[in-house]
Order: sequence, then C-alpha cells, then structure tokens
Amino acid sequence: MRFALLLLFLSLPVLAQSGKPFSISVGAKIGAPLNDPKQTTVTQGRWTGGPSVELRLPARFALEFNALYRTSRTDDVYSFQFSPGSNSYLANTYQRAGIWDFPLLLKYRFNVGPLRPFVSAGYSWSRSSSESIAVYRCTGPQGSCLPSGEGFFDPRNSRVESSRFQKGSPVVGGGLEFKTRYLTIAPEVRFDRPRNEYPISNRFTALVGFT
Repeated sequence: MRFALLLLFLSLPVLAQSGKPFSISVGAKIGAPLNDPKQTTVTQGRWTGGPSVELRLPARFALEFNALYRTSRTDDVYSFQFSPGSNSYLANTYQRAGIWDFPLLLKYRFNVGPLRPFVSAGYSWSRSSSESIAVYRCTGPQGSCLPSGEGFFDPRNSRVESSRFQKGSPVVGGGLEFKTRYLTIAPEVRFDRPRNEYPISNRFTALVGFT
C-alpha cells in the first residue's frame, strides 16, 4: 500500500496540469517467463496474461494496472524416520497453484519517432489459490516404520486447499510501443523479485500488450 500511495504522490505534479487531456485505454497482455527459479522442484507455468487498464496523463506519463494470471507446480520427494530403529517413510508432495498478480505501474514514454520506447516502475501484489497433496509410503513391511509403543502419529495421505494474499514486490520494466491500423502493440520486459514465493529469485517476464 505504501508503494501505491508513493506512485500517486509522484503523479500529483502531472495531474495538476489540468490544461492537458486525459484518456483511458483498455486492453490485454500476454507473456511468458524468461528464466526458471533456483530450485528445480518448482516449475513455472509457460504463460501469463490478463486484462490491462491505462490512464494516460499529461507530459507522456501514464498509470497502468494489470491483472495477470499464472500457474506454478511444486513436486518434491523426501524420506524421514520416526526413530533410528524404524524403517523410513517416503513422502511425495505435490502443489498446484494459480496466482493472480496485480501490478500498478507509473509509465513514461519517450517521443523519438514511430517506435516509442517507455520505462515503467511500480509495485505488484499477488493472490494465490493452491492445492497441496502429500502421499506417504512405508519403505518396509507394514508397521515397520513406526517405533514400538503408543502415542506416535501414523502419517496419512493428505489434501489441503488454501487461498491468500501475498506480500508483493517492486517491479521495473521497459519496452517499445508502436501503432497499427487497429491496435497499439507494446512488447516489454519486466523484472521483479518476489518475496512471497520460495525460492526467492530474480524473475524476468516478457509481455506483449494490445490496446
């Protein structure tokens, strides 16, 4: 929220130029990640995309808001023991997540000809809905993975669903904009470093906007 207020504060001098017109454009963006996270158990979805709204401001500034959907998958296998004398359990965990990213960006366009380069910076929030499944299997005969005695928990297969807002991260980007007869097309590259996902890694995303 602090970053959103900062963007609005920085745009106040531009908004104060009431003699120049404002305009709103509506469109969509589609793209794909350019790099993989550090941990091989995490697999990103191939695509991201969603609707986009832009408020054109005077002096070649604009405020842009997107709602971009993406997916991720985590597959992991590990073993554990309840006691040194017992056989180990083999655990297979699977997590599927659908994530909405909501970046709010302040954009500036350079006027250098038919190809109009631009830079943008802002902050992005996320909401994820995930399903986690864990499957446990004893690597020895039945009962050999539990220590003798009572009061020990016997792992069972589990399925958990969750949905939550996540901490966001700063976003910067840059690209080119050009107009055709019916559309304005804007390829760009964005960089962010999500703090709400594991592992934390630098993320580059290629996007193409259509308005």
